[in-house]
Amino acid sequence: IMHDDYGNGMNLFMAPDTWRQLLKPHLQRIVDHVHSHGVFYEHHNCGYFEPIAQDMIDMGIDATNPVHVSNNIAHMKAAYGDKMVMLGGMDTQLFGRMNVTPEEIRESIRHSFEIMAPGGNYIPMAAVSYSAYGDLINEEFIRCGSQYYGPRPDQA
Repeated sequence: IMHDDYGNGMNLFMAPDTWRQLLKPHLQRIVDHVHSHGVFYEHHNCGYFEPIAQDMIDMGIDATNPVHVSNNIAHMKAAYGDKMVMLGGMDTQLFGRMNVTPEEIRESIRHSFEIMAPGGNYIPMAAVSYSAYGDLINEEFIRCGSQYYGPRPDQA
């Protein structure tokens, strides 16, 4: 896994064509090298990256993490969900809000699972720097995961 964010919550840091000229060739060398050793390549990419998602797939990137909700996660799943494993899809900004309710968190997680889980190639993930609801988030992940993928082996 390599970390290199290409966007913020609303836009890419640079025009897609600029990314293609300046960064893509160098990233391609890294992806090719990793694959040459028989290893999957996962790319950490916070923020908005939807305009270059197809480029990432064309490069052979096996997984991306996280797919933030700043991207249109329904479109991302429909267009690329069979081509690249997607991690995330959670509204982590909501999870860290001081005035969020448990039901808002549960509904947000359910919504993300409804979009991202069907068809597989999805790993739910939500790294949050602060949430008083860490246990609730984990419980809802397990509940939704069991609904889509079956019970955990230790609960079967």
